[in-house]
Amino acid sequence: MKILVSLFALLCIGVLPAMAQKEVSPFDKLAATAKSSNCNKTLSGSFIRGKVTEVTGNNMPSVGGKKAPKSKPKGASKVVVVYPIATTSSFVPDKNADGFYTKAINVKPIAVVKSDVDGCYQVELPPGKYTVMVLEKGKLFGNILDSEMHIAPVDVLINEMAPLDLVINYNASF
Repeated sequence: MKILVSLFALLCIGVLPAMAQKEVSPFDKLAATAKSSNCNKTLSGSFIRGKVTEVTGNNMPSVGGKKAPKSKPKGASKVVVVYPIATTSSFVPDKNADGFYTKAINVKPIAVVKSDVDGCYQVELPPGKYTVMVLEKGKLFGNILDSEMHIAPVDVLINEMAPLDLVINYNASF
């Protein structure tokens, strides 16, 4: 009985509902601002265009002549976040998962779009260098690094399309 009274008291003062609420990541708030990308629209000027694909399962080489079935990359509708060019030191890495970042440090997104059902995305930007990542499970995912540790770097030139395909492969074995 004392336990029920205690639980009722906690409920009345609002402690239980606060305990039950899921923590919202700062990147989840970004998702709400994402504009749908329309790859059927022809863009002029400077822009990034690419495809977001997911690869899962066993993609290991086969042994003994038998070919293991490999999963085929599938287009994925995801939130794509564009930052000014940034290195791994601009983000807090997830200690439990390679390629995932839990927080941005002194860098703010400049564009947020959602890829279509086939994974296609495009975003108009002024010429410059950018970092492009995918929002996945409340975190940013970026598994491409250049020699200077820039995450998924892309150069956008004047009046040109800059291609950048993004592959989500953390659930795949290679």
